[in-house]
Amino acid sequence: MDNSTENVTLLAGYVSDVIDTVKELGHATEGLEAILAGFPLENPYKQIPMEIYNNACNWVENELGEKNVIEVGKKIGARAYDILVDNHIITPDANVIEIMEGIEIAASTTIQDPKERGWELLTQTETSIVMRRTQTFNSRLQFGLLERLAERCPTVEKDSVSIKYLQEVVKGADFDEYEVTWKYTI
Repeated sequence: MDNSTENVTLLAGYVSDVIDTVKELGHATEGLEAILAGFPLENPYKQIPMEIYNNACNWVENELGEKNVIEVGKKIGARAYDILVDNHIITPDANVIEIMEGIEIAASTTIQDPKERGWELLTQTETSIVMRRTQTFNSRLQFGLLERLAERCPTVEKDSVSIKYLQEVVKGADFDEYEVTWKYTI
């Protein structure tokens, strides 16, 4: 995987979600605020360097643990879903596959990357998909992001979404690949 972040930016709103979630979880944010110093987060649509976002997410995972970085991912997943609906990329009644196809589009529009990295939907069945992470996002955070996106489908059974690695960069794979499974309510 290409881990370069040169000239890669993303929406400040995603960066704000990191610090907001840490505050909501009741953790101190001084270390995180030091990473974000000098980067204005007031306008959620302003572009912020990907490296700063990655540093903030990695700080959460390293200092506060995997559970907390997954919670950050859930908040970012909710923002991404709202962006998809607000921009008419998906409808509020979209199924999981439509939502995940939308996240491919959202990554390419909310992230400015000359190499056009983000997400790829590799395979799909009626109740599962495999997603490939091609951007430098925090690997563990994506469990929360993908879970929240799938949960937003109105016909997905509550607490049925499951995410697991199929391949991991940290174990020598070229990309992280995630299998997302779910059950429908009907």
